[in-house]
Amino acid sequence: MDEYIEKLKQKFNQLDEIRDTIIQTAIRANRLSKIIIYSLIRGDIDNAKRNIEDIKKKIEELKKLAREYPMFYNNAAISFQEYAEA
Repeated sequence: MDEYIEKLKQKFNQLDEIRDTIIQTAIRANRLSKIIIYSLIRGDIDNAKRNIEDIKKKIEELKKLAREYPMFYNNAAISFQEYAEA
């Protein structure tokens, strides 16, 4: 019984770390989206292009994690919308 409980704790800790990773990646993608939009408004195309490459990487990470852990999709959903807007 104790072994089973320990395995559950480990699994929950692992899932908690994955959830935190998704949230942090989503926050970074949201910030990049805002940077891209503001850069375009200011006419700073070079900065926007650099950040577009970064946001694409973050979105790919989120897609991969969301496919692997669909229970955390809601933590990434806003970032997909922000990406589309940017």
